Amino acid sequence: MESIRIRSTSSASAITDDIVLRETTTTRLIFRPLIIDNLRKQEASVKGTFIFQRKSGKGNWEDYSDLPLSKLRASEWTKLDLKGVEILELYKRLGDLYQVYHQEGIPFGEAKYIKIDQGLGALLTASEDELHQLFDEETDDVTKLFSRLLNWFSSIKTPSQVLNKLEELDITNLQEIRSIAGLSALKASLAIWNKKQRKLERGVLAEDFRREFFCPISNFCLSNYSC
Repeated sequence: MESIRIRSTSSASAITDDIVLRETTTTRLIFRPLIIDNLRKQEASVKGTFIFQRKSGKGNWEDYSDLPLSKLRASEWTKLDLKGVEILELYKRLGDLYQVYHQEGIPFGEAKYIKIDQGLGALLTASEDELHQLFDEETDDVTKLFSRLLNWFSSIKTPSQVLNKLEELDITNLQEIRSIAGLSALKASLAIWNKKQRKLERGVLAEDFRREFFCPISNFCLSNYSC
């Protein structure tokens, strides 16, 4: 996934990665954005500079400014031609910066933002009524999505950030989630019961059956009645 790194330089400004518009093995043209809190016009939150760069002997890109535009005389002039693909790249990258600023403002310190696709972005910004309508109409797809989220959550190494967000949920919603989880455990136990019942009819020991059956039931009880 594409990402955007932003580092604040003051409470009202921040720098981000250079936007590379044109590049060869030894030279390149970049646009260096600066995100600002524009008090006069809030929408005009990004400004910047076009810079030519050359690659040094050590392989680092260095700004090339042998002819600063501020040093041009009245009879001197210059121009900068941009190709269509270069303008398109600049347009898309600046659009990302505008969106991040309008959603998050100027971050404190350094922050990294992951660019998500439009479908997920629409899901995150949808209203409660829109979500209910979507989930009611697309039950199977939503169930698959929820299952994948649970699998992801069970495998992450640092779940603290997710848990912090869960703590913001209303206590009633959390209780309903626990009830659903308990119902799922009961269904799993019923499936084991039916499976083992068929095995018992074929002569499987009852002790093995009890040991496997009571495991999900115990988990259900602990998760719902131990508080």
